[in-house]
Amino acid sequence: MAEKICPYCYTQFTPHPKIGDRQICCGRDFCKRERKKEADRKWRRKNPDYFKGRYFLYLKPWLEKHPGYLKNYRGKKKKAAVAGNNDIQDELSCVKTMSGRRILCDIQDKLTSVNSMNYGVFSNLRDIQDELNALSCLTR
Repeated sequence: MAEKICPYCYTQFTPHPKIGDRQICCGRDFCKRERKKEADRKWRRKNPDYFKGRYFLYLKPWLEKHPGYLKNYRGKKKKAAVAGNNDIQDELSCVKTMSGRRILCDIQDKLTSVNSMNYGVFSNLRDIQDELNALSCLTR
């Protein structure tokens, strides 16, 4: 199959065999995002009236029937954002017991207890630094 040049990063790539000539960009995340943005822009240009009328036909009457909804919704979202702004130390030092009560423990105890459970990735780790690195790798 002939190689192509990606229009976003200008690198040469070989198209996937199943996609063939239809593949426009390489597989890099940046290029795929740019391709998606471009496709969305084209679609919106072709369908300019698709989203029009939604506010006056549906949303505005619904909001009039439910006064205060947006104020409450935004207030809840704001509280959740503020509450979710915890420090990692707070997150790791709170443990729920079987009865559902929360107790505080040391971060070292919490992380080394993961080792004692012998989870596959953590089974050969011996140090808290290793555990933190493994945890951060799993969350990426």
